[in-house]
Amino acid sequence: TSCHSWCKRYMLAMADEGQVHTASAATATAIATTEVVGVTTSDVAATTNVECWTPVEPGAVYLVGAGPGGLGTLTLRALEVLASCDAVLHDRLVDPEIVRLASPSADVRYVGKEGNVNTEKMKEQQDDIGSQLVALATKGLSVCRLKGGDPMIYGRVGEEMEQLALAGIPYEIVPAVTAALAAGADARVPLTFRNIATSFRVHTLNPTTTRDEQFDWAQFSAPSTTYALYMGLSALPEVCKRMMAA
Repeated sequence: TSCHSWCKRYMLAMADEGQVHTASAATATAIATTEVVGVTTSDVAATTNVECWTPVEPGAVYLVGAGPGGLGTLTLRALEVLASCDAVLHDRLVDPEIVRLASPSADVRYVGKEGNVNTEKMKEQQDDIGSQLVALATKGLSVCRLKGGDPMIYGRVGEEMEQLALAGIPYEIVPAVTAALAAGADARVPLTFRNIATSFRVHTLNPTTTRDEQFDWAQFSAPSTTYALYMGLSALPEVCKRMMAA
């Protein structure tokens, strides 16, 4: 299939973000070529010295991570899938500029969930998303399920994998840069450091966790450990209080 449209959209989006200068000369040559003639992904691969990417398959679902926000951290595979799929279901935290990279002909649906929703309502919403994925793929469409960050880190991808597997729908997981890695890089704080931070743990600390009387707050005193706390902003005062008391 032609890669003209997604190459052009990606470069335009990068230009909007002021990041075109990061493209290599080889990549710029490939993009310029697409303006003159339609080229295939193999052509771009040869020009940019990367392997040819795998095309999306009809009737398959792609569980894609959009990364921590910026277009520059989107993976090549995520870009290819997003620009090629017939349908895109995206979360609340996905940057609108990334959603714009979807094919102009794609069925784009917002399926974001608000924070601090009770468990029953959250399950109802999640089940509906899974049902939409199954229904679209059953029609023979290629489906991109676009999530903020990495889909395997607090992305509720497990529930969707279960629903797809039960329905016999093939799926692919497209990993991404998760928030903890991006935050460490932005703050210039290595998450591991020889003889100082030899382990790395990830936790969710939403209000539900802080209300759990069985939660082990003493674990945060473990030596040589870096902790990444997700979804804890709304509960931050209580989190700090519990940590200090542990």
